[in-house]
Amino acid sequence: MRLTLIDRYFLWRILPTMVLTLLVAAVILMLDKLLTLLNLTIGNGVSALIAIKMMFTMIPNYLRLVLPLGLFLGCLFAFRTLSMNSEFHVMQSSGVSLLRMVRSGILLSIFGLVFSFGLVGYGEPLARYFYNVLYFDVTNGVIESGIGEGIFVKVPGGYTIRVQESRKEGRQLFGVFVARQTQDGRYETFTAKQGELENVDDGIVLRLLEGERVEWNIDQPSKRVVQFDVFDLPFDLSTLLHFRERGGDERELTLGELGQMYWLGLRAGGDTSGIKAPEGVPPNAATIRFSGIAAEINERIAYAFSILLMPFFAAPLGITSPRSSRFAGPALGLLGILAYQKLLEFTGKGAAAGNIPAALSIWAVFFVFTALTLLLFWRTSGSTGMTPFNKFENALADIGHQVRLRLTARRAAAEA
Repeated sequence: MRLTLIDRYFLWRILPTMVLTLLVAAVILMLDKLLTLLNLTIGNGVSALIAIKMMFTMIPNYLRLVLPLGLFLGCLFAFRTLSMNSEFHVMQSSGVSLLRMVRSGILLSIFGLVFSFGLVGYGEPLARYFYNVLYFDVTNGVIESGIGEGIFVKVPGGYTIRVQESRKEGRQLFGVFVARQTQDGRYETFTAKQGELENVDDGIVLRLLEGERVEWNIDQPSKRVVQFDVFDLPFDLSTLLHFRERGGDERELTLGELGQMYWLGLRAGGDTSGIKAPEGVPPNAATIRFSGIAAEINERIAYAFSILLMPFFAAPLGITSPRSSRFAGPALGLLGILAYQKLLEFTGKGAAAGNIPAALSIWAVFFVFTALTLLLFWRTSGSTGMTPFNKFENALADIGHQVRLRLTARRAAAEA
């Protein structure tokens, strides 16, 4: 499709607000999550760099959430600016329809749809599994994740480790202290200037550099002290729990894998118990209930297609009268999108639990929102002067004015 002058004009009106919204919303969400993850990692004696890794695995999820919001606000404020500068009314008087004006927003929504399918189909499920692996390692004290500073960390073999400083994701250590009590009641401690964590075939080795080893017994006051330049402490990680393979949760399956399991479930009459996962699908997917698979695939597809509605929803709410200072459009629009997202999420959870049919309930929410959006857009495109939403704004303003008058009258009566 060839972009005309009007298309390019609207495009450059939409893009700045859209990009700014994406950046600000993503940064706010990431910073809020980072504080939680820092408390988690530091509290479990793991390097703080693991928290940053975990935060970056959340980026696909945050982009999925803020992409429709960014496009909505970009289109809304583009039409609001044009309305306040009277440009919208000039275009309308020249015979340019509302559908023609919103074509740039529709083009952006198509690109957003493709990007959303990439996020919900592949980026988000794979990143979610990686996040779950890191979370499991942190909360179960796996030393492979590195050692944080100033925290006592318990590792296999009864060892307790504390370091003053850690670098390179908690694998290069300085000021190392290691202590343990042996099975025969003896105590041994290691102090070293430096230490390094190195992977080996059967576990992991803590290599201590320039330190000393001290052994003693409570019943014997004498101690045995040995100086060393290099000392290796091997840790057997085979006794540690390891996170399951990908696919034990429907949210970790890609869209293609969900589609295969959903088709198998439909052919089996809505029951996947005992069905072996097909080739190319993680075997753990066979343990997931069909209701969870059905809810997940329908919710993902419905959410991805929702971005196509944003230009049609934003344009009627952005049109206002010149020199207007009302912000009912942005406020009610954001509330509407939030309510739609939460209703879609709530319906998906109910469908995953098997309480309601997944396809019927999720797509019912989508089509109701679509019908209301297109109805508002059609009524707005066919109006001249006051739009349906402008009339609604005036009604809200009249109600607010009446409320203020009554409050003022009661206050005056009370003072009298």
